[in-house]
Amino acid sequence: MARTEYDYFALGHVHARYVVNAGHRVAAFSGNLQGRKPSESGPKGALVVDVEADQQAVLRHVPLDVARWARVMVDATAATDFDDVLNRVEEELRNAKSEADGRLLIARVEIAGTTPAAATLADSERLQEEVGLIGDRHGITLERTRSRALAPTEWQSLEPELLEAIRRAAEALVTDPVQLRELARALDREVGRELRDQGLVDLKDDDALVSLATDASIALLARLNGEGD
Repeated sequence: MARTEYDYFALGHVHARYVVNAGHRVAAFSGNLQGRKPSESGPKGALVVDVEADQQAVLRHVPLDVARWARVMVDATAATDFDDVLNRVEEELRNAKSEADGRLLIARVEIAGTTPAAATLADSERLQEEVGLIGDRHGITLERTRSRALAPTEWQSLEPELLEAIRRAAEALVTDPVQLRELARALDREVGRELRDQGLVDLKDDDALVSLATDASIALLARLNGEGD
């Protein structure tokens, strides 16, 4: 790049914004103008570049996105109960809303940490409903809510060795699409078409099966780790 003596290289195609070369010959990806999925979170827009002869190009990012994706991480460590966790979720969502500068916010909420509320948080339907209500109060669209919280060690209802064996088996299953397809085959024959027609889930889709298995393993481990409130 230096040999070309160009002052600035405007790079494209990559959706993430980052500077490839910050030396005298600046090269950068501006990223896309609008995030399209949860992994494309944060401000999206264009780079305004000021270039003067024999000077390093100066970059300035200008947000142009209409809607903003956010991955909202909630630390539930030491939260005493389900309501305490929800209070923490609401605080983090308010912060994310403030950072969106008035734009429509689409959030994916992920809860982690060690809390006595872990088993209750494993009830994904209840969790999604309660967090959805919080989102409604603040004008936030919830794309998904997931809990990876674990109960305190003293609450564990199984021997640590057995619990670890279950954890390893679950992790192995999640990374084995062939076995997942085999396990899902009978269910797909019974209700697969109905689930697809209703837009709920495609049991022939490997990514969907991995997502289902991941959620199931998280819920199982949380329940085995503690007691519900």
